[in-house]
Amino acid sequence: MIGKNLFWDSCTFIRYITRDVGADHFQDITRFVAEAKAGKRQIYYSTISLAEFKQDHFTGSEFGSVRDFFEDMGSACIPIEPNPNVLIAVGELRGAKSTNPQPGAPNRSIATPDAIVMMSCVFARDALGVSDIVLQTTDEGKGKTWYGRSVPILGFERWYPESTRTDRIKEVCSLRREKPIHPEPMLEGIVLHGNFDPKRRI
Repeated sequence: MIGKNLFWDSCTFIRYITRDVGADHFQDITRFVAEAKAGKRQIYYSTISLAEFKQDHFTGSEFGSVRDFFEDMGSACIPIEPNPNVLIAVGELRGAKSTNPQPGAPNRSIATPDAIVMMSCVFARDALGVSDIVLQTTDEGKGKTWYGRSVPILGFERWYPESTRTDRIKEVCSLRREKPIHPEPMLEGIVLHGNFDPKRRI
């Protein structure tokens, strides 16, 4: 069961902001947002994610900019700054050598933004004491970004055989990482468009 505290990668936020109703997990993400705004959940995020929002993500959105979005979210979202301890851990994490689980395929590096997100979530869990935190992302390493193909956040542990894992790799492997799927099934035929209110009686 997912607890109260979530940690979102930028791709999870972007999927909500762009209002692609047909995209995988859009309905679940919308429910999580509504619950967070109602005080039922907290959504943590790394401030590095702010650099991954582009203005065209807001074309057709109810929000004019990333500032508008986070002002609307208010206290439902909690930023985590990449402090020196987190950044040192990021460098140590990225220094580990991966092994592609597909024999013969090239190895990959951990992208710096992904490393910051993962180590910020570890920081929230271990240093801030948010023990039930879950990192929700859609990153399975299938696409290619401006920094090329990188080790995915989902399935991360498959790239690091146990005998080769550093302490930082072990921390990430122990981190709960999942797709943003709501634990309670939606009633068939209901479609949310971003303004779902969990307090409203139907």
